[in-house]
Amino acid sequence: MTAASKRSWLGEQSKLNLILLKINMEMTNCPYCLSEIPAGALKCKYCMEWLSNEKNNIHSHQAEKILTARELSSDIPDKFSFQSKLARKIPLHFSISYLLLAVFAFLVIQLVWYITAEKRIYLYSFLLYSVQMTVASAGIVWFEKLFRAFYGEIGALTNMPEEECKQYYLSAAKLIFSPKGSFIAGVLISAAAAIGDYYFLKPPFESSDARLAYALYEFFYFFWSGAALYIMLKFAIFVHNFGKLKLSIQLIQDSDSGLMHLGKLHLKTSLLAIVPFILGIVARSNWEFEVKTKLWFLFLGGAIFVYILSPLYNIRRIMLKEKTYRLHLVTKEINNVFNINRANPLPENLNHFRELLELEKHLKGVNSWPFDSKNFLGLCTAVILPIIFMFLERFIWGK
Repeated sequence: MTAASKRSWLGEQSKLNLILLKINMEMTNCPYCLSEIPAGALKCKYCMEWLSNEKNNIHSHQAEKILTARELSSDIPDKFSFQSKLARKIPLHFSISYLLLAVFAFLVIQLVWYITAEKRIYLYSFLLYSVQMTVASAGIVWFEKLFRAFYGEIGALTNMPEEECKQYYLSAAKLIFSPKGSFIAGVLISAAAAIGDYYFLKPPFESSDARLAYALYEFFYFFWSGAALYIMLKFAIFVHNFGKLKLSIQLIQDSDSGLMHLGKLHLKTSLLAIVPFILGIVARSNWEFEVKTKLWFLFLGGAIFVYILSPLYNIRRIMLKEKTYRLHLVTKEINNVFNINRANPLPENLNHFRELLELEKHLKGVNSWPFDSKNFLGLCTAVILPIIFMFLERFIWGK
């Protein structure tokens, strides 16, 4: 029998038993949200928590593990990267420390620009590049603190023992924020960017001294971006591999727990790629965008999309599998209760049947991506719009 015929039958039965249901239905309070629900319900229709003893024990155990891990996380080190270690040596907030370093670099290139008598309009670009350096360097320190907060979710998601969970986190953090790896990557990426800009893209400066000074300045500020790119790539690999573990998933979860926490963390790290990307385009807005430059920024925009989506797709696949499994269980229970109601249409069976239909409808609408879709669309817009403006600039301003 189809779902439509089941609902039609339900409507007819409900008309006959509506008064009886209101009189005889025993009610209780949900232990999670305290809403009034029918006694014996499998799941609360308000907060969507499972109410059986087995599910309650699992959720209570997970909540206890999260709280314990969060209490212990204060003893977990969060300074693995050379960015954090360097900021720790300066008695200032890490953001101020790297801002002062960027200001110093900008003042040096500004002094060289006055000596070489180049066009001062390019100093606007150098200022934005200094901001880009600040975001890339201080952002990694901020990212490390966010990653330590995720330590509290690892034990609940993987059901690892406390010591094993701690070792897993420490090995992952050392791999992601490797000082040696990120330093070497920063040197290689910044050298490639400076050489490529100097010989191939050819910045529009008149004197060779100015081009050389800019190449050195580009090497310095791009070093921090290159190191950040290495760390972000390592984190993307971690997210992908973490999704392959045997995870204990709660399909309905808030944004600060479980896989939703991991997805939210990943989207936050995307800002370390998106903000410098936008600054890079705006910084060259007073330069002539040649075809090679446009292709380069187009490639970077595509790489950012891959970075955002690729690791999360594996987690989405796991959540979708869990969603499909639970829908299968609910559908199977709906068929069982439907057959019982046909033979013995008692009020409690009818109420249970209606609950299951409502639960089935809700599960079908559950988001299986581990992030808030509004935040994701905002990040995508932040990547797409600068590229569109860059390509439209030729038609609007004739460049």
